[in-house]
Amino acid sequence: RFSLDFYDPGYLVTFITMLTSALVTSTLTNKVKYQANVSAVIANRTNILLEASRDLERTNNLEDIILTAQRQLYKFLKNPIIIYEVDNENIKRIYNYKYEDGSEIDRKYTSEDEKAVVSWVIKNKRRAGANTDTLPGAKLMYTPLVGEKKVMAVVGIVINTEERIDSGEKSLFAALLNQISFAIEKFLLNELQKKALMQAENERFRANLLRAVSHDLRTP
Repeated sequence: RFSLDFYDPGYLVTFITMLTSALVTSTLTNKVKYQANVSAVIANRTNILLEASRDLERTNNLEDIILTAQRQLYKFLKNPIIIYEVDNENIKRIYNYKYEDGSEIDRKYTSEDEKAVVSWVIKNKRRAGANTDTLPGAKLMYTPLVGEKKVMAVVGIVINTEERIDSGEKSLFAALLNQISFAIEKFLLNELQKKALMQAENERFRANLLRAVSHDLRTP
């Protein structure tokens, strides 16, 4: 008892058979569990992307898009999100993170030093800040949202220096940012189209007015 000694050669065969069966069963069970976990992760990521896409489609203006993006990114990363609206390579507006009670995050996260990092990101169109090789002393990790060769907004994540985003989360994070960039770019293009149509309409009205005045002046 409690030893590997045996007095019947058949016991050795039985032991090897049972051990082999146990190892095979354990390996297959672990594979099934792993595949189930992978499937659950993929399903969760798919749901996040679908929800973000659906919410972004319902927005009517740039502010709604940015607030929706801020909410979806926080839901995914569980970290406060600050978004900088950009116009002509300048910070136009800061969407600070707000807690459930309505209070905003500490202003040290939007200090002049942090804005300087954001300005660098805008000019260079590259990620910078915490957990990056560029300006790692910043309190946030900043990622630009680029469209039509210009930065439309900058996403800042309040993240600890020890905190890391794994490869799976990085791919989903990139997909979310692409959705947000597309929504912002689509809105801006629609606004430009509206302005162009309005300008064309004004030019048409001006031309008709000048023709009417010219006709009235010629009549006398």
